[in-house]
Amino acid sequence: MVVEDYVAKYQVLKKDNRTWRETKRLLLINGAEWQERPVVEITRRDVHDVLDRIVAQGKGYSANRTYAALKTFFRWCVSRDMIAATPMQGVERPFDGEQPRDRAWSDAEIAAIWRAADTIGGSAGAALKVLIIMGQRRDEVFHMRISELEADARLWRLTVARSKVKREHVFPLPALAARIINAQPAREACDYVFPTSGGKAIVNWTALKKRVQKLSGVPDFTFHCARHTLRTALDRFGFPPHVKDECLNHARKHVVTATIRTTITERSSWKPSSGGLLTSRSWFGATGWSASEGN
Repeated sequence: MVVEDYVAKYQVLKKDNRTWRETKRLLLINGAEWQERPVVEITRRDVHDVLDRIVAQGKGYSANRTYAALKTFFRWCVSRDMIAATPMQGVERPFDGEQPRDRAWSDAEIAAIWRAADTIGGSAGAALKVLIIMGQRRDEVFHMRISELEADARLWRLTVARSKVKREHVFPLPALAARIINAQPAREACDYVFPTSGGKAIVNWTALKKRVQKLSGVPDFTFHCARHTLRTALDRFGFPPHVKDECLNHARKHVVTATIRTTITERSSWKPSSGGLLTSRSWFGATGWSASEGN
């Protein structure tokens, strides 16, 4: 099948490509009606029909992701002499209503998402709680390794291989996060902190996102909002820009790392009276429950 060849020979081989599975999913699901057709027979009208159907289902963002996946796929087909010209020629991005990803959760929404995590339970629920607390990237949190943890889960050493910015980063873990992590049952021959029941990495992002949206009543929930929420909290507590970048594990901009890490480590153990960050009860105060609740 052409899509399988494309994914294996192009997407998987691209350096640092973390989205090849999602690209494959989009092509196979949204292009399901084409699977028995030679790729040379697919026309621009066929592409429009697929994209229009996705938009009509209220999935504008998915339509844009599918558009991008199809554009690259057909360009690859041209480069392999499978087709003379791409049917994407003249096709515009179908949905222009995308908003910048700068949505931050309110305190009430954080509480609702936390309660949703309680309902979900298991590894996924625990990982979601740590995501809320830490504000780091989805895959980096959900695929956290036991081997990355130090000092009884009070330090998390994210490796170069797993870091999006391709550098090692050490996070001091707040007591609440450490408690959640230490409560996870160990599985034989499994290095994941939050594995599936089969000992594999959690990857069912769409289903999990929809479940959180339904349970929390936050219809636009995305995992990435945790990062914007952390950024908003850092702004609220007056952290300077270079410290905020370090907390969010952004690419460094000529800063003294040792000094920043010392600052972060000290502030990660602040008491509520000193205006602590996500680790303090003041962060959770408006939500009507204590930060010490629940593992």
